Amino acid sequence: MKKQTGASDWGRGQGRKALAGLALGMALGMALLLGLAHPATAQHGFTSPALLNSNGAGDSGNDIDLRITTDGVGNWVAVWRSHENLNGTAGTDGDIFVATSADDGGTWTGPALLNTNGTSDSGSDYDPQVTTDGGGNWVAVWNSTENLNGTAGT
Repeated sequence: MKKQTGASDWGRGQGRKALAGLALGMALGMALLLGLAHPATAQHGFTSPALLNSNGAGDSGNDIDLRITTDGVGNWVAVWRSHENLNGTAGTDGDIFVATSADDGGTWTGPALLNTNGTSDSGSDYDPQVTTDGGGNWVAVWNSTENLNGTAGT
């Protein structure tokens, strides 16, 4: 019987490969969020700076704690924490945002709230993480001070 040991049993794209990519992903992710690099940097060298979050030039919230991952076949998911109100839909508490790319980071969707209660919660969400099994399934987790209407402790 195979012993379940956590990340090494999650399938393609996990375990040592994911851990080895974590440092690169974090450094590249910060460069992406700050507009210093393009995802192709990891394979082809630096390109011209480009914002990952399309509202980055005019938003007023801090964008921090970026995590980014790829399935290795051109799809990327980036998650980060921000206090951006997103045109009046998110409030000013810390929320988790997401953007995706299906062309190796060449273009990205606009930022969107990741958590479904992001429009009405009052707790701060922070420290997002994202991973994939390489088969089209993506999982994101984060910490929160939200009590979910009294159903969870803070």
